[in-house]
Amino acid sequence: MSHLPPPPTEPSMDDGSGPPLGIAIPRGEGDASPLDRRFDAVLVALAVGLLSAAVLISWAFSEPRAASTGLRLSGVVATLALLGGGVALWWRNHAAGVRADLAAWPLAFGAVGTGLMAGEFLDAGTSDVAYLIAFLTIALGVGGTILTGHGAPAVAALYGLGRFYLYFLEDAGIDDSLDGEVGAAVVVAVFVVMATLLGSFLPGARVVVGVSAAVIGVVGLLALLASLGFAGWWGFSLGEPLRSESSGFDDWTPPDHRAEVLGVLAVAAALVVFWLAYSYVTDAPGFRLAAVAMLASAPPIAMTALFVDEPARWALVTCAIGAVFVVAVWLRAPRVAGSAQR
Repeated sequence: MSHLPPPPTEPSMDDGSGPPLGIAIPRGEGDASPLDRRFDAVLVALAVGLLSAAVLISWAFSEPRAASTGLRLSGVVATLALLGGGVALWWRNHAAGVRADLAAWPLAFGAVGTGLMAGEFLDAGTSDVAYLIAFLTIALGVGGTILTGHGAPAVAALYGLGRFYLYFLEDAGIDDSLDGEVGAAVVVAVFVVMATLLGSFLPGARVVVGVSAAVIGVVGLLALLASLGFAGWWGFSLGEPLRSESSGFDDWTPPDHRAEVLGVLAVAAALVVFWLAYSYVTDAPGFRLAAVAMLASAPPIAMTALFVDEPARWALVTCAIGAVFVVAVWLRAPRVAGSAQR
């Protein structure tokens, strides 16, 4: 007669020997569980969204007419609540030994709110005040990133950098010399490269800042190409006023925007090269994704703007070039595998 060991007993639901219902909830840093922190994140999101709505309402409705004291005061109070709440959350979590990422979002939106509300109380029409507001937004964003180690405040600093960049272009008169779609594309590309390189000095946010700038570059250049497509149908562009007369469609010929389209495509190609090179250095997939989005979307939009009669040629060319790169990767596979084993 064999003696079998007794089967293992399951922990009871009420004897304190196991978690409720047998579900193990891992503990994070400090005494807070991941579920508690998720619930705190939900509360923070609600607070940030509602306070930011108060800031935007105060900013939007103060501009066209004389704003009441209560309207301006609500925006100021909401901005101070965002900044003060972010610092208070960081201090409380830091003292408890818990990560301070919950404080990042209030600090980020508080930095943007500071830039918006400061323009309501200060004369932002003068260049010195405009630069001061932009620097204040940048300083709050960078300070929030250094304080929390999170990239969200750095995106707010990106907003301040954009304001500073536009003010500089206007003061230097560069925006007048860069007219039309190609000029606008150059302005966007320079900002993307500048923001990405400056963001590299923030260790906790270099990828977030660069990828956010890349999104601006992709959306901006594709919008410029799309505007040239609309310009072909309506007969205007950024450098030409809208025609008031209509000659009908019988004798209508598409306008020649080839130079503008090719110019924007050249700027887009330069950005793709920059993103791929930066992704090679940082190994961040976000930059490769930006390059893929631009490569996949720019040609068909450009074809629409150029009124291409035979799109099959474009498809064959892009297909052939893409196949060449696939073959190159396939040929390099044995070498890469051998170097990985050594």
